[in-house]
Order: sequence, then C-alpha cells, then structure tokens
Amino acid sequence: MTAAHKTMYEEIEQAINAHEKWIKHINTTIALSAYELDTSDSKVAENNALVEKVSQDYNCPLGKWLHTTHDDLILSSPFYHKVVELHKLFHKEAGQVLTLAFQGDNIKAKAMIAENTDFDQHSKALIETLKAWQKTSQ
Repeated sequence: MTAAHKTMYEEIEQAINAHEKWIKHINTTIALSAYELDTSDSKVAENNALVEKVSQDYNCPLGKWLHTTHDDLILSSPFYHKVVELHKLFHKEAGQVLTLAFQGDNIKAKAMIAENTDFDQHSKALIETLKAWQKTSQ
C-alpha cells in the first residue's frame, strides 16, 4: 500500500466514523428535544444557526475533506462525485430533521430518520459508497 493510498484509506475511515457519530448526535438531539424545548429568542437563533450549519455539506470533517482536497487520486476516483452528492443529500435531510426537533416535533423528527426514509437511505448509501471506495484504496 502506497503512502497516498494509506492516507486515503485512513481519511475514508475517519469519514465513516465521523458520519456514524453524527447519526448518534442527531438521535440524541431528537431525544433531548422532547424534554428541553427552549423557545427563547436566543435559543431559537442558536438553533437556527445550527440547522443552517448542519444543512451545509462542507462544515463537517467529511465535507471539509471532500471540498478542500486537491489530491488528483481522490478527485479522479469514480466514487468521489457520488460521495459528494450523497453527502449533500444527507446534510439536507439532517437539517430538516433538526428543524423539527428544535421546534419540539420529535415525533416527526424520529419518523424522518426511521428505516427506509430518505435520511436513512442517503445515510446508508453514503456509508456503503465510502466503504466501497475504501476497498479500492487498500
């Protein structure tokens, strides 16, 4: 395994781990929203800023890696554009889920992340594509 491939393998492994942590964070946020609904102006503004940040696909570790790389090996990979698109779709759904959670509608938020929803399908497809990409870098 060359140094470049090892780096890409490790980058993808970190991306997978970061994505899985985000899923747990979203689940925790939904659970807490049922008990900690704060509608003060400052909290609403804070939540809106967080939703805006989460909805953008370039703020998380995977997004930063995807959008700042200049590595031709990464950019020329047939997996690159598919991962970018799936990642963008995931963040769009995540923003919608958090909006519902912050509005106190944790039932709808939970429904949005349930099995076979767009959120679930985009998330699983992203992980599967990252793992397939990772296998090619070994």
